[in-house]
Amino acid sequence: MYKKNAQSAYQATNVSSLPPGEQIARLMEKGASYIKQAKIHVLAKEYEARYNETEKCMTIVTGLMGCLDRNPATDQMCDVLENYYQFVQTMLAKININNDPQICDAVVDSMTTMAETWRQIQKVCEKGEG
Repeated sequence: MYKKNAQSAYQATNVSSLPPGEQIARLMEKGASYIKQAKIHVLAKEYEARYNETEKCMTIVTGLMGCLDRNPATDQMCDVLENYYQFVQTMLAKININNDPQICDAVVDSMTTMAETWRQIQKVCEKGEG
């Protein structure tokens, strides 16, 4: 199921030819854009539309979590990322339960920051290879 969600998320954002860090950054930005739309629906009291947008973001987050490649060298980083993805999933559920636009803002800020973090990681990786 995770692999299918990840594949759908990658196809939806058309990032498969980009370096891994940029792929994840774009997926995070796409997720944030869904939550920006969800906020509009929260404010308009359009509950089904809000739910649909949070579910699109959830598909991306769940897909990314399912792509974590655990091995002894990556276990610690995978734990950090898994905790982050679970945090985002919890926040998405809170958006649907509480209809709180401030939670939407917090998720957008978090995912935007994470996107930039992945871009920085990609830059470091590229420098190390060059």
